[in-house]
Amino acid sequence: AVGITDSNRIIAMDRISGSPPVYVIRNWDDNNPGVHVDIAAGAPGLNQLQYPFDAVFAFPSMNLQGDAVFGALQKNSTNFLLVSQPASIGKDQVVVPNNTLLRPRIADDGRIVVKLGTASNAPIQLYQRDLSTFETIADSNYFLATGNQPGVDASGQIVTFFGDLNATGAVVYNTTPGPGIFASVSLSSGPRQIVRVAGTSPTGLQSFAADSDSRIAVNGTQSTQRGVTILFRATDVNGVNGLYASRLNFFG
Repeated sequence: AVGITDSNRIIAMDRISGSPPVYVIRNWDDNNPGVHVDIAAGAPGLNQLQYPFDAVFAFPSMNLQGDAVFGALQKNSTNFLLVSQPASIGKDQVVVPNNTLLRPRIADDGRIVVKLGTASNAPIQLYQRDLSTFETIADSNYFLATGNQPGVDASGQIVTFFGDLNATGAVVYNTTPGPGIFASVSLSSGPRQIVRVAGTSPTGLQSFAADSDSRIAVNGTQSTQRGVTILFRATDVNGVNGLYASRLNFFG
């Protein structure tokens, strides 16, 4: 899987065959095909200075400034890591639950959204770029399931995700229980507000669970526009699986 920024930079994980195999996160320049910068590399049993991880994982993410985030396997360990690699020198990392299916996304302001853990309703968390603090976006308190690939807008203010809302959550968020697409919106004052974007409504969409591993993408930013567009996969009442868009508008 690859990611592309508005500046036509592409981030991807490459695997170089060998004994042992080498895994490399690379930043490619789409304007100059073949030109790339290595961000991080991993290989078990090789020099730690050159290969600081035993492996780096697929599905990295990069923002407009060139800051990157990815999953990795800690050197000489079985620990899973979430790694934040700024465009400038240095990096930050935290140990996360083993076997987490790491699919992080980084906003242009540096905030990182990721689901951590293997439980179906493991928490979705929004980290600061240095991984020192986070806020929980959704967890088992209000959701029976959370999707593995949440999205975040450029400003870091809006997080989008798949969730299966339980009865308690439905009361708290003043909506109906059940699966669907949700957005967590940072307000100018007060706590974040979670709103249902799709699901359990007369839109003709009836199934999201089969696509809970698909990215819930969000285009635009709350800070500069009156709304954002949220993209997701779903199945309609006729059993047709497709890509759908929903508009989340802001007024005031």
